[in-house]
Amino acid sequence: MSLPTKVEAEGNSLVFPNEKQQARFEVGLSSAIFLWDELTTAVDNNWGGADSAEKREWLVGTVIDLFNERVVEAEDIEYRLLGVMEDEFDAVLETDGAFKVAQTILSLYVECLEENYAQVDALYNKFMASRNAEKVKVQVEDSDDEDGSASDEDEMDVDETPKQEPVIDEDGFELVQPRRRR
Repeated sequence: MSLPTKVEAEGNSLVFPNEKQQARFEVGLSSAIFLWDELTTAVDNNWGGADSAEKREWLVGTVIDLFNERVVEAEDIEYRLLGVMEDEFDAVLETDGAFKVAQTILSLYVECLEENYAQVDALYNKFMASRNAEKVKVQVEDSDDEDGSASDEDEMDVDETPKQEPVIDEDGFELVQPRRRR
């Protein structure tokens, strides 16, 4: 089966009248974008700054908004994906990854139209598995000590500064002292 390159609505927009279909489509679309390797690399490495993850979520919303139109082509989605990668993440991509994501999204739309959610479920499960793998990876990297006990060498040396005593003037009032920088 070839992947669609265009979807067209019979009515005014491609938004599903059935809320379940729309919700499932949005889950699939989000999963497809979150699984896009180039975007994942950009977010993981903060190419878009500290708010890279928020930019990815915003991108998902802008792609969903494309389906408020009567016709959406794979090139429209690809253009949006590549534009955001360039504008928000300073990455110019020369792969066909964005087009493949666009085709996947259109395929998801067609399947949701037929109330077939197998691909949505598969993408969502793959996304959840990748998130769980990241959590395990972080926990493994975080744990340097096999037995859980820390030696004296591993602990950070902290210079304890003596607490500053209040200064009282001759009238019995406490003077406000400037805070020391650490």
